[in-house]
Amino acid sequence: MTERDFEILEVLNKTKNITHAADLLYINQSALSKRIIAIEEELGVTLMVRSRQGIHFTAEGEKVLSYTQEAKKQLELMRIDLKEGSTVVSGTLKAGISINYSQYNLPQILSEYKKKFPNVTTHITTEYSRNIFLKIANGEIDIAVVRGEFPWNENKILLEEENICLIYNNSDIGKDLSDFQYIGRKTDVTFEREMAQWLRENDLKIKKKVYM
Repeated sequence: MTERDFEILEVLNKTKNITHAADLLYINQSALSKRIIAIEEELGVTLMVRSRQGIHFTAEGEKVLSYTQEAKKQLELMRIDLKEGSTVVSGTLKAGISINYSQYNLPQILSEYKKKFPNVTTHITTEYSRNIFLKIANGEIDIAVVRGEFPWNENKILLEEENICLIYNNSDIGKDLSDFQYIGRKTDVTFEREMAQWLRENDLKIKKKVYM
């Protein structure tokens, strides 16, 4: 078995579906099925069974999966240990960035980072802040850039603070804000909570809401 096989089993375990796993692994379904058969023949066990609901790992498959996950961790630790004595910064950085921050700030930051650390491979995930926090809490990523407060007891740095502004036309001066139509957008829970708090503090009740 190879590290690629470790990745194949990990993705299959997450998706429980051959087609979805093949898409994530950037190979066709036929090639993936052949590789599964080859691994099973090498180990002499059946790793998984298929049904209409997807794939299910056998008891032997679960055992193999456990070993490969541990082997993957040990290989990564070995690489880190071997590279610590090197003056060249290298390795893999897994980062999760909130959607809004990545849209406006990530391209420039990533460009500067790659210039400074060309030997580092970066894997970037963009998601809503809540999902990014869950990933770092579960050890799936190394660093997270999120919006709002989360129960994190390890190292954290405030990158920036932002204002939420209300803008309107001069012709609307003096009108009750509750009479305006509220145009919202799908966003993270933190922003929704801040908006709700601001509305309560200003005793405003939205009568008309439209979500984009």
